[in-house]
Amino acid sequence: SKMYRAGVTCSDCHDPHSQALKIDGAVSNVCSQCHGSTKFARTEHHFHESSAVECVDCHMPARNYMVIDARRDHSFRIPRPDLSVATGSPDACINCHSEQTNAWAAAAIENWYGKPSEGAPHYGLVLHAGRNQAAKQRELVGKLLDARNEPGIVRATAFGLMARPFATRDIEQLRQGLQSGDPLLRVSALRMLAALPPDARVALAAPLLGDPVRGVRITAASILAVARDYLPSTSKSAFQLAATEYITAQQSMAERPEAHTNLGNFFRDLGDLDAAGQAFAKALFLQSHWIAARINLADLHRLRGDNAKSIYELEQGLALDPEDASLNHALGLAMIRAGDSDDALTHLAKAAEVAPDNIRYTFVYAIGLHSLAKTEKALQLLGSIHDRHAADFDTVWALATINRDIGEIDRARNYARLLAAEHPDDDGVRQLLQSLRN
Repeated sequence: SKMYRAGVTCSDCHDPHSQALKIDGAVSNVCSQCHGSTKFARTEHHFHESSAVECVDCHMPARNYMVIDARRDHSFRIPRPDLSVATGSPDACINCHSEQTNAWAAAAIENWYGKPSEGAPHYGLVLHAGRNQAAKQRELVGKLLDARNEPGIVRATAFGLMARPFATRDIEQLRQGLQSGDPLLRVSALRMLAALPPDARVALAAPLLGDPVRGVRITAASILAVARDYLPSTSKSAFQLAATEYITAQQSMAERPEAHTNLGNFFRDLGDLDAAGQAFAKALFLQSHWIAARINLADLHRLRGDNAKSIYELEQGLALDPEDASLNHALGLAMIRAGDSDDALTHLAKAAEVAPDNIRYTFVYAIGLHSLAKTEKALQLLGSIHDRHAADFDTVWALATINRDIGEIDRARNYARLLAAEHPDDDGVRQLLQSLRN
């Protein structure tokens, strides 16, 4: 929050022993320690009857945690219902004015305070564009990553939204993130290296195996596990130490299925498939509905060449939860490998239906349809993705190449131009566009 960056800490508002507020009475009395009541606790500031509103109602709205536990937001934001209109995010105003809309609240705020100042778009709009793979996503996210005045957690979130395939500028921003003084940025940049080939991954991540922050070291170990054979001899002992720390960190949460799932993934990347299988089985023993462990265990059977056992594992999961999209998607892929195209399409369609916001499920279903000569339906689905997520690389690439293959060259060329606008440095995109121009 802005207050955190200004040096405000928990004990400025709370007794460090009892956690109670330091000043009795209205909560706003605590705020008035720094924010003078003569300026802020006035109708001219908040435009409500003074007895009806407190500072926290607008700047610390409550949300229910674990369904029943109301907790106030400590980000201390200024209400921005205009952002809620654009992104669908919650808004403090509608907490009280539940019969109204965000558009109504945005109009009221603009009437009182005027329009928000123009300039760089608010990071909420950029993150929303990144999550929805909107047009100009790469440019917007890149500028947010360069905005050193933004909080570390915002820029770390932006790293997770970098569009792939990476361009030269993206690699340089990842390098800068790995060298940042903020461990949040280093961890987030490390996670993005999973998209790189092993040698590039090692070149960027190996120095962080000796990072002073354990969270960074163990993230580096998890990213480098699958690329360990590419490590130089000078980094191998550091990797072993960080790998041991990673395992210990997961074992400290041994009562939780996600810890054993993490261990399973780590052992799999290390090449120890027996240990990986035991870890996934332990996660399912703790929680039979833990979908991630079941899908990863099924994939482990695939790695061992036993596709029938992979299908059986996924069918066991669907017996527990037939509506789960990720299980249906994984089973569809396993059935494609088994040559059972009809049943595969049924499960791929189910995944796309149950989770329409998951681009990947709809994309894979569309590609499956195309492979079975149901190209018209495939193009309709790909078009629906493109309408909602204009910058999704795989979707636009498929639209370009499928239209090319069926002779719709003008349409294919238009999609290739969209790719070139978002990825001007990508050699594959340039070659595709040039071939279509020819």
